Amino acid sequence: MRNITVSVPDEVYTAARTYANPHETSISSMVADFLFTLPHCRQTHPQLKELGEPGFAQLHSPGMRIA
Repeated sequence: MRNITVSVPDEVYTAARTYANPHETSISSMVADFLFTLPHCRQTHPQLKELGEPGFAQLHSPGMRIA
């Protein structure tokens, strides 16, 4: 398993934490689940295929950075 670091604005972190707590999950688990679904999303949404690899990053909100 690999570790990644993700930087997000404070309000995104707060919203994620607010969602995670009552759902008995962690932000790490939510991000892992999201990343796991990406290949499926690209198969079911042709507009994502058209973006290609570099363009797919454009889907991230401003202020978000994956390092």
